[in-house]
Amino acid sequence: MKCPCCNVEDQSTVLSSRSREWGMKRIRHCLSCNRNFATIEIYKITDDALNSLSKSKKRIKTNERKRNEKV
Repeated sequence: MKCPCCNVEDQSTVLSSRSREWGMKRIRHCLSCNRNFATIEIYKITDDALNSLSKSKKRIKTNERKRNEKV
C-alpha cells in the first residue's frame, strides 16, 4: 500500500479494520512518516455505500482543516 502523505510503498501497518455491508474500511499507519490514513475496499456499490463514503470525505476534509489551523 502506498502512503498518500510520503508516497513510500509497503511501509504501512493496519491499525483497525471495519467490515461494512458494502466492503471494508481500514485505518493504516505509515512507518516512514508516522501518519495515519484510511483505505476503503468496495465490494458492491449501494446507496448506503455512497452515503457513507460522502460522510467520510466530509469528515476527512474537516479534520485536515483543523490540523492545518493548529500549525
